[in-house]
Amino acid sequence: MTEQCKATEVFVKINEEDLALVEVFNALGNEIRLEIVKILIENQGLFCSEIVNKLHLSQPAISHHLKELRRSKVIVHRKEGSLVFYEVNKDYLRSILGRFMEMLGIS
Repeated sequence: MTEQCKATEVFVKINEEDLALVEVFNALGNEIRLEIVKILIENQGLFCSEIVNKLHLSQPAISHHLKELRRSKVIVHRKEGSLVFYEVNKDYLRSILGRFMEMLGIS
């Protein structure tokens, strides 16, 4: 006899600050995105083509990960001519992670 698993949907009300924390952790929970963040920190920002060269991944794959990091506000970008420069949004991360530290009771 086989048993079927029934999914139960649970909806939790979450405030904007907690949602931002979830988005940041989700973005950083992927090893490629975490590696992108690490190389952006080490190099104080890079152009997309430089990220592609450092990680040896396709440009579309890198663009996908950059989009997710931008969406979660982990990184910011600016146009320089036809190129796009990316850097870590340190002030935002400091704020979000500071909130998490407060939740843990660590100041």
